[in-house]
Amino acid sequence: ATGALVLRDCPGMLRASLANRLAVGPLKLLDLAPPVPPNEVPPGPEVERDPEYARILGGWIGKVAGGEAGMPREGALSRDPSVIATVQLGLPNTTWGFGPDDDSSFEVLHLLVAGEVGPRLGSPDLIRAWAHRFAPEYLWKTERYALDAMQHGVVPPETGEGPLGESLCARIRSDLWGYLSPANPRLALDLVGRDAPISNCREGIRAAEFNATAVSLAFRGGSVEDLLAATL
Repeated sequence: ATGALVLRDCPGMLRASLANRLAVGPLKLLDLAPPVPPNEVPPGPEVERDPEYARILGGWIGKVAGGEAGMPREGALSRDPSVIATVQLGLPNTTWGFGPDDDSSFEVLHLLVAGEVGPRLGSPDLIRAWAHRFAPEYLWKTERYALDAMQHGVVPPETGEGPLGESLCARIRSDLWGYLSPANPRLALDLVGRDAPISNCREGIRAAEFNATAVSLAFRGGSVEDLLAATL
């Protein structure tokens, strides 16, 4: 089935409210295909002919589904492997995904900024978007530290040298740079370099580079094993 990604914007992190979720529809996922809302138009034939459309949409679906699956356990640390069995895709028949949440909202925002700015996209464009187009609840400690440092005259990459600089924050934002660089990992790394150092350093940046490279190389096809080897 074809589909479209729709952002239903709202202030704050109202995860429990279905009216404020990131919706993907119509999609055939878990054998469910919710109808297109009356005010939304499904993609036309020109989109369906795009050979990369299904791959990029699949990436978004995977991100949203993974976030929804893990949401009930987010923040719960356990060494008990049975915890994994408690994770379920509790998606209603009419709403897909989750949010607002940093796992997807940053990438949606960065996509909008990239569309507005174009190839000259830089760290200042992304930082301004964080500061002026997100409610504070969207930002985790790593991004908050970076914004606070900016307000005190610090600039990237020094803003990424915070106490959580080697966290996964840049990595969860990095899928998009792979989508925008199909089969072009050098471009993906260049785009990561405009984003990751804002909030992260060292292994935090390396993780984002690895992820964006893998997404970019996935457009070449092949097995998962081949993809990981090529990414390394």
